[in-house]
Amino acid sequence: MRALLVLILATSACINTPAQGVEAPATAPSPVQQAGGEPQEVRVGASVTVPGSNNVVTFERVSGDSRCPTNANCIWEGDAVVVLRVTGEGSGAETLELHANARFAQQGEAHGVKVTLERLEPYPTADRPVSADMYVAHLRIASQ
Repeated sequence: MRALLVLILATSACINTPAQGVEAPATAPSPVQQAGGEPQEVRVGASVTVPGSNNVVTFERVSGDSRCPTNANCIWEGDAVVVLRVTGEGSGAETLELHANARFAQQGEAHGVKVTLERLEPYPTADRPVSADMYVAHLRIASQ
């Protein structure tokens, strides 16, 4: 009986979980937006320039989305990892990985730019997986 319970719990944790390592389709990136004081809605492939600098933050992909879908029973709430590329003035790019789950790093800094992931949309549902091109990150971006 105990083994059956463990099997049921393990199986329910995997049901309706979108694929890991989901990347954006190879499409032309969206136009560059200018960051402001409010959170920016940035789609996969889009870039945001940082005010007062030539720094650019690009939303490259979601490397994994294990958030518990609505209408599903899960063992834990899950997480999604947003991969950003920050390009600095006269220097190479740095990668930031920010988490949708508050238990993990939701903020990072690269090239003097502080980026905070406020939320990631859409939230998965049990009957509709999220495709890579649907993601929108709500980012707060500021120069340090």
